[in-house]
Amino acid sequence: MFADNMELGMLSVTPFLLLLTAGICFLIDGQSSMKWSSYKYFGMWDRKVMRDMATIAVLVINLVVIECDEAGMAAVFLWLCVITATCCFPPIILTILGSASGIPEPNPHQIFSAGRGATVVLFALRHSAVAAFLGILPAVDGAILMQLLRRNLTFVVRYDLVPVSDGIWTSIGSEFLIGFLVVRISMWAIETRFEDVPWLTIIASLAFPLINFLVHQLTLVGIKIGTLVYREGRSNVLPNQSGVRNAFSVYGTLAFCAWSSILLLLAVTF
Repeated sequence: MFADNMELGMLSVTPFLLLLTAGICFLIDGQSSMKWSSYKYFGMWDRKVMRDMATIAVLVINLVVIECDEAGMAAVFLWLCVITATCCFPPIILTILGSASGIPEPNPHQIFSAGRGATVVLFALRHSAVAAFLGILPAVDGAILMQLLRRNLTFVVRYDLVPVSDGIWTSIGSEFLIGFLVVRISMWAIETRFEDVPWLTIIASLAFPLINFLVHQLTLVGIKIGTLVYREGRSNVLPNQSGVRNAFSVYGTLAFCAWSSILLLLAVTF
């Protein structure tokens, strides 16, 4: 009984400690709201340390939350709610603000590059889902394969399937990634003698493009909704900007209701 209470207490406290760690990383590296600072080690190894620490902290938070439900259907539903809120609603605000400032409609890449927190959160959401349901090592295998495809087969890899910038992986050399895969293949060959198919790694390699495609499409939906809200607002402005015909926005109201519903679902799920 005591051991169970201790385990429950640790699971409850861990996310808050990790969230605090991520927040401290953002505060320490506060020179820019758009980019992370790089630190060189031994005169050659260039790492964005605060970004990496924040990414790992947010990734573990996602894993802990998913594992609390033992990666069941409630965890899948929770993950879908979070990734929808993360990828769909911020582009609505950014598109409206950009349109009001005379900036053309953005694309998903511009949305993902709008702030340094986007890379951290999206990396954690994508990788935590695959790691929680398929295992950490298969998830790492699949992520590395996708990175190598993007770097070496850029003419056949679509951006909406493999993102150009993917956090921690961008600053790791291809030779290290290939070396890791060679070690993993050697371990698999020794353990199975080529008799078993590494299905989890194969599924993980297919899961990442599907999740990236989902992220891309949700972002496009947010951009389109933001454009519709702005155009609807502009059409209601009276001549000489003396007022508005109708302060009620259908698309804005629908977006607000959807946002409120997701927050309510998240609260109920927890």
